Amino acid sequence: MTSLRSVECNQTLTDNTMENSGVFIEGNTLQRWNTHVIDTSNTINGKPIYYWKDRSGGTVPGDAGQVLLANCTDIYIKNLIFSNASVGIQLGYSHGNEITNNIASHNKIDGINLYRSNNNSITDSTFSNNRGIGIFLWRSDGNIVSGNILSQNHDHGILIWDNSNHNNVSGNVVSNSFEWSIYLYRSDNNTVSENTVSSNDYQGIFLELSSKSTLFNNHMDKSGISINGFELIHWNTHTIDTSNMVNGKPVYYWNNRIGGTVPEGAGQVILANCTNVVVEGQNFIRVTTGVSVGFSTFCNIRNNIAIDNKEGIQLTSSNNNTISSNVVSRNQYGIRLTSFYIFTSNMYNTIVNNTVTFNNKSGIHLSHLSMHNTIVHNTVTSNNGYGIYISSISTDNQIVNNTIAFNTGYGISVRGTENLIYHNLFIYNESQAQGIDRHYWDAGDPAEGGKGGNYWSDYEGKDRGDGIGDVPYDIYPHYWWNKDRYPWTNPHFEHPPAAGSFFSLIKNMVAGDHPEILIIHAMDTDGEFLNGEFDVTVEIDDKEVSMNAMFNAGHAVLQLETFNLTKAGSYTAFTTLNDVTNTNLFYVIHGEMDYIKVVPEEITITAGDNITYAATLHDKYGNEIRDVSKFTEWSVDAGGFWSKNEYSSEFAGTWNVTGRYENAEGTATLVVKPASTKTVIIDPQGDLTIVKGETIKFTAAAYDRFGNLITDNVTDFIWYNADENGVFDKENTGFYDITATYEEVTSDPTTVKVETFWSNNWSLFVLATAVLITAYVLLEKRPKKPDEEQPIVKYVDPERSDVT
Repeated sequence: MTSLRSVECNQTLTDNTMENSGVFIEGNTLQRWNTHVIDTSNTINGKPIYYWKDRSGGTVPGDAGQVLLANCTDIYIKNLIFSNASVGIQLGYSHGNEITNNIASHNKIDGINLYRSNNNSITDSTFSNNRGIGIFLWRSDGNIVSGNILSQNHDHGILIWDNSNHNNVSGNVVSNSFEWSIYLYRSDNNTVSENTVSSNDYQGIFLELSSKSTLFNNHMDKSGISINGFELIHWNTHTIDTSNMVNGKPVYYWNNRIGGTVPEGAGQVILANCTNVVVEGQNFIRVTTGVSVGFSTFCNIRNNIAIDNKEGIQLTSSNNNTISSNVVSRNQYGIRLTSFYIFTSNMYNTIVNNTVTFNNKSGIHLSHLSMHNTIVHNTVTSNNGYGIYISSISTDNQIVNNTIAFNTGYGISVRGTENLIYHNLFIYNESQAQGIDRHYWDAGDPAEGGKGGNYWSDYEGKDRGDGIGDVPYDIYPHYWWNKDRYPWTNPHFEHPPAAGSFFSLIKNMVAGDHPEILIIHAMDTDGEFLNGEFDVTVEIDDKEVSMNAMFNAGHAVLQLETFNLTKAGSYTAFTTLNDVTNTNLFYVIHGEMDYIKVVPEEITITAGDNITYAATLHDKYGNEIRDVSKFTEWSVDAGGFWSKNEYSSEFAGTWNVTGRYENAEGTATLVVKPASTKTVIIDPQGDLTIVKGETIKFTAAAYDRFGNLITDNVTDFIWYNADENGVFDKENTGFYDITATYEEVTSDPTTVKVETFWSNNWSLFVLATAVLITAYVLLEKRPKKPDEEQPIVKYVDPERSDVT
């Protein structure tokens, strides 16, 4: 593989043969672009390189292996294929060019790259499997990027980079990008509209350090809109209306608002410079970020469900907000407070009473400069990576009264300094805690009026007599200050457990799994830890089961195989031991997608009607996951046309409608009735002649405008000059027009002429007579032989005897 990369001026390239690579020009002055000598003796994969400079007008020849334009205008690049080059098409300081109907795939850098090139159009082309970016605009203004198909590009689908302003990106289909589908970086006043973005690992349209963007009619699947920036104008100057859809539901972008509640049914919510706004009762599933809050204060995000997103709930540069009572599960990040490096901070926010479970990187994540926030009464379980993560330069946060259990990385990892962590339950995390720099892992000795530290399920010390351990609990790494000095030996803070009491915790679960209850610090009526088998009764969803549980030092794990919970939602478990009952709230979340439900399941319409179908993903237990109507591949075993999920019918009949999304499929029944009558046809057609007394049996058929048969039952028609059965039988000679009428539509006439037999057969009669006369005449005129005797014919009267 040969590659030539130029960053200087006045380079001469001749007779270079390149395979699977090519020429790439870099430079921030015009001279670094238009001073080279690069002729067509240079080839890429056997095809010539066309390096045009300082040219106005012309069309690039059809055998191009790569095109480089430097200081060119009004050039046409069309109907070309660029594959396995460095970059398919590259423009520098070139304006007003038209690039259309090309294919650029499997190139080592980008499909097309524009640098300081304005007012060009890139349309109706395909950019796929490029190692870098599909379409890259760098410091280029006023370009049109429209109607292109971009798929499986390694970095971004479309990148608008570094002061590329006033560009129009519309009508593109972008799928399966490894990074962002459409990424605007430090670029203002761009319009992004009517694009379809799908299957991009949650990364849809990203506005970073950009302002005054206009977004409308974009349809995003498994992705959404993301905003980032350290100035207010990066957040609150955009125009993003509800015509933008995420998974078939509208995006609510509110900026500069005071008060109000976001309407139900949002696909994504973005708050920019808002105060006292409420986001509640929403379901955010498979989007970039369910709720994104920037530069906002005193907003309340409560009672929402955020599942399978890149980020469930995100705050950026926002203070005094409350995130409460949400179910946040199976996201990359559950609840995340982010900042733009060291330029912004999140302060005095409260994260309270949330269920945070099964998230892939961390359940609750506080990034740089997150200060004075409170994380309290949350259930943080079964997350991968970290249950709670607090990054460096994040100080004076309080983490109190949380249940942090079964996380596969650290239950909590705290960097920064001066954070206070106490009264939390750390139960069977793979690694309980990590502390970098100095933090407070307890709130003082209860014997001296303090509140003690945390409960650690792996604590090996003994109770000193007041519920506090006799030795500190060491926290990794084992610095001298990195200790919980007053660990609780039981989960009942501030008071000793009552005799006969116990503590229970139930894991959140996926539909179809069996519940699992962890019981710790179970005591008998004498205050001793239980050992051996004891009866435990569990009631969930009105079903009660009794079982023997094996206890070891007050600990037991109950595998509830008899409960098969398949319906997603919240449940309450009542666990009874020694006549003491504990109550635990837990959640069942939907499983993986299994099938599509198509709605309407069965419907009857008229040919020519349009019908809009909805497709929702479900797991195998019927739990709805999300709406995928706009991104489903639709088909029907009949004619007609699809526009996304809207079907325009044509052919009558009973048809199967099929919706496919990834590996899931669903069907529905569609009955199409013929439309109103357009045409009636009778048979036989044309002019007919019959003899008086004969009859003709006519048939008729009525059709709609699509050629669908409405009826061919002759008795359904109104006949003219025929009876109700379509029989023509007229006694009088003459001419008769026969027609059939159905729904006020009349057929073209068939004209029947009725004649007598002789008149109808006069020519035949004349011919036959002529033949007979001719035969007679010929016989009479036949010549006789001389010796031929003529017979004597006599008449004999029987009464006369004299005749012999």
